[in-house]
Amino acid sequence: MDVSLVLFAIVEGTFMLTTRGQTNDGPNLTFLRLLRILKIVKVFRVIRAVKFVQDLRLMLDCLLSSVGQLTWCLLLIVFVLYLFALIFVQALSSYALENWDSLNEHERLLIGKAFGNVGVAMVSLFQATTGGVDWWDHYDLMCTAGDFLGATYLWFIAFFAIAAWNIVTSTFVEKTFKLALPSVDALIIEKHSRDAQCGCELLAILTEYMNKDGDGRVSLDEFNYHMTNRKVLDFFAVRGLDVKDAQSFFMMLQTMNDDRNGDDRVDLKTFVSCALRLQGSATSIDLQTLHFDVKKMFYKQTDRIKRLEESLECVIHKGNTVEECTTDEVEECTL
Repeated sequence: MDVSLVLFAIVEGTFMLTTRGQTNDGPNLTFLRLLRILKIVKVFRVIRAVKFVQDLRLMLDCLLSSVGQLTWCLLLIVFVLYLFALIFVQALSSYALENWDSLNEHERLLIGKAFGNVGVAMVSLFQATTGGVDWWDHYDLMCTAGDFLGATYLWFIAFFAIAAWNIVTSTFVEKTFKLALPSVDALIIEKHSRDAQCGCELLAILTEYMNKDGDGRVSLDEFNYHMTNRKVLDFFAVRGLDVKDAQSFFMMLQTMNDDRNGDDRVDLKTFVSCALRLQGSATSIDLQTLHFDVKKMFYKQTDRIKRLEESLECVIHKGNTVEECTTDEVEECTL
């Protein structure tokens, strides 16, 4: 944008310097100054950074993104109007040539004004479908020319009112829904905000009910005792922590607590962070991770059993002792 404005200013300044003191018969380039007003578009960048005008930002994005769809919709409308304009102009012109003397002044004026040529007929049909004019006068004229032509005009009005405009509207609505979807950054920020809020609420519940001694840790007995509290159970259930077996749940927290130092109690902050990771239902990636871990343990155990069988065969069937085995066999026997 800046480069374009500077180039236009250079062209304007150069032309004015070269024609100074002379008769200016060349083109007037003062209209290029109007392009400077396009710099106001930069103001719209501020809207992207302001959160409370998100709806306005969505509307502006829809306006800017609907230019392409608007072009194709206009082409569709022009194509349909052109087809029907050809039909009505051809039919009315034939009717007017055959029955010109029998037509009254109003009908002659209406044929010439509304359906004098294809371009005028397209504008008249567009006005009839958008409320610019009352379509009853056109329909009365069509019925005068023939019942079939009147039925065709009614079908045209119904087609535009029911099908064409609804199709055009649906394309814009679909585009709006796509633009209204939150971006990846917005989803990340929302998830972090939701997790932080849930963590603060969980820490407040633990501090209120399970940390009355103020040591900052939760023991298994305290956890089992307070898990009978209805408020605690409802909070865990709402947050996706459906604790069926309190002891097993607490043991999982203990295994996830890396800084126990021999203490069976779980730190409050560690309790919160581990509980947040356990909330909700298991996802497909959790199941795939579990499947991978089980498969890895299976292969590892299978390999150890195979080594153990070879070591036993070395000791029992060959009659060798551990000292008589080779280095590899000693390692296998030791395992």
